[in-house]
Amino acid sequence: MTGKPIHMPRLRLVGQAAEIGPAVDTVRRFALAAGLPPESCDALALAVDEAVSNILRHAYDAPVDSAVTIDAAADGEGIEVVLADRGRPFSPLDRSPPRLEGGAADRPVGGLGIHLMRTLVDRIDYRREGDVNRLTLSKYRTAALAAGAPRGEDGADDTGA
Repeated sequence: MTGKPIHMPRLRLVGQAAEIGPAVDTVRRFALAAGLPPESCDALALAVDEAVSNILRHAYDAPVDSAVTIDAAADGEGIEVVLADRGRPFSPLDRSPPRLEGGAADRPVGGLGIHLMRTLVDRIDYRREGDVNRLTLSKYRTAALAAGAPRGEDGADDTGA
């Protein structure tokens, strides 16, 4: 990020799917207030919804233990949303792109949400810091900035940083 960023107040969700919608709406409103185009805000919100849903559903053994924090910052380039959890280590960058050909019954279950996130945002980064997963979803203000973001063949950041 460049310039002096503005920050959204931290959100903390604890094991309740009902908390996802209001949290995603908060991220979307923050992105709009930061000046991202509405269609970019919608795409970012959908990616955040998918990521948070996956964390609450899959990262923990029991729903009562599941928690995720959401931080967001915006600057002249765009917005970064950081999702942090203490669940099982899982990097969406390690997942291969799903097979999209054929009918749904012919494809293995899973992986479409990660594919969706990769197509909705301009950059995805993952890192494990101690016992914390950090997933960063970035959406840029302009196509030129997005075109310069390091990306894998399926649109995901391929640095693994």
